[in-house]
Amino acid sequence: NQRLSVTCMAQGFNPPHLFVRWMRNGEPLPQSQSVTSAPMAENPENESYVAYSVLGVGAEEWGAGNVYTCLVGHEALPLQLAQKSVDRASGKASAVNVSLVLADSAAACY
Repeated sequence: NQRLSVTCMAQGFNPPHLFVRWMRNGEPLPQSQSVTSAPMAENPENESYVAYSVLGVGAEEWGAGNVYTCLVGHEALPLQLAQKSVDRASGKASAVNVSLVLADSAAACY
């Protein structure tokens, strides 16, 4: 029953409304497989926010080479969407982090 967690972090966004959806191999996953935090104040000076989403993945699913994508929607993004994908080839399962940084002037994905 080994499981791992894939984490998606969105930071530096304002207003605090955010949409997060996880996908496996391009197909949407049930929201019951992930937990997404409510936006939290990141920097009171510029009124930016941060939110996290954690997807639970079985070790067998991860080992099968599935590609997991964090899809983030926010009005400040070009086309209002950003995404980042990760799979076992991206690194060791215990050391994988997916981070999306949302900026008002331009979207930068890391």
